Amino acid sequence: NEALARCKEHIELIANTLGLEGFSRIDAFVHVDTGE
Repeated sequence: NEALARCKEHIELIANTLGLEGFSRIDAFVHVDTGE
């Protein structure tokens, strides 16, 4: 899924900016959003 891949790349970029704590919250949100 190209859109999901782009989303993950964007999340990684945000994670690098915010640090791991921010990434954990964003990752959890995405898992809820995708139903995984």
